Amino acid sequence: MPSQLIDLTDMNFAMVTLGHAGNSLSGVLTVSDGSHVAALNMIGNYTIGNFKSASDGLGGTLISDPPVPPGAESLPQMPIQSS
Repeated sequence: MPSQLIDLTDMNFAMVTLGHAGNSLSGVLTVSDGSHVAALNMIGNYTIGNFKSASDGLGGTLISDPPVPPGAESLPQMPIQSS
């Protein structure tokens, strides 16, 4: 499955920062270039490390969440224990 792209035409790619807050059901991806802020509601389990930004070639910014490689979604999780 190819990545879907979000083109933020007013976001200066050279200045873009990404932030994400959420849980395993939904969250908000925040994109800012210092002048503009976009808050994108996301449905599903996302992490900030998965999102990629790139120039759209016209002064804006493309945001993508590339597909997880086959099998990676089923890797075992180590339990977290507190002392």
